[in-house]
Amino acid sequence: MNIKNLTTRPGFEFVFAIGIAAIFILPAAVMAQDNKNIEISITNGDTVINGKNIKDLSPQDRKEALSDLHKLQGGDRGGHKEYRFERRSNGGNMGRDNSELGYSNLNIVRTPDGYMVSKEKDDAGQHPHLRRVKVTDVIITAPEHPMNAPDENRGDENRSFGPPPHDELIENFSRRNTQEFDYTNIDNDGVETGVNFRVTEPKGVRLKGIAGIDKTDLNISDLKIVPDFVTGKTLIMFSLPTKATAEIEFFDNAGKLLWSEKTSTGSFTKNFALPLNGVYNLKIKQSGKMEVKQIFKEG
Repeated sequence: MNIKNLTTRPGFEFVFAIGIAAIFILPAAVMAQDNKNIEISITNGDTVINGKNIKDLSPQDRKEALSDLHKLQGGDRGGHKEYRFERRSNGGNMGRDNSELGYSNLNIVRTPDGYMVSKEKDDAGQHPHLRRVKVTDVIITAPEHPMNAPDENRGDENRSFGPPPHDELIENFSRRNTQEFDYTNIDNDGVETGVNFRVTEPKGVRLKGIAGIDKTDLNISDLKIVPDFVTGKTLIMFSLPTKATAEIEFFDNAGKLLWSEKTSTGSFTKNFALPLNGVYNLKIKQSGKMEVKQIFKEG
């Protein structure tokens, strides 16, 4: 076969050969992109993502470097997904007793991996583990007598809600203005450590109590929270709309100031100790405007 003629006037053989090459080459290229390594190094307060120190990057390059963090996800435990419920404002005021949230009938079971919500029904088409539950900020509260008047006490950790479900779990609960960062680390001994950060924007009464304002008017971007499992510290970083001087304050849920920093670079990065689970409040002030984020740490 004349190679010159084959390349200048492609026929069936040439097209077939190209097709075979594509079958073997393209999947490998796609898999190489999907399996991109993400390396994060935190040393003396400097954060390096894939060899780039975020302090030295332009806003655009910093955004691209931080985008890799979106790919970091903790794996499912034992093939199950664990669900955490949070309250969401629907425009009304939100009191401390959560009464405006109401109650929901959910088929909830307790497994070794936590409380699960299942769509499983028995032969009669009923939910065998139906509980009338109250949705609070971070847990599911189950009353002692499920179908009677709700109990304000939290569910007993030792109370069994039935066997683990075997069917498909409910996999999505919509959340508004919420970010969640879920990390899992396995050390050389095979010991698994997990930590979860959930970031929300407080509204109404809660915002008023935290910051003394009715609404926020400063928009930050590229917010990321990353744990350092070696040192036990936590890295927080975000971009600001301008390079004007900004004041950043971090409080516990009792209102105690844990740290305060200023920046005039258009971005902020801080590595600090955050050993305890709980609720924390982040306040950012710039040019007379304010942003407030509420951070839930578990793990």
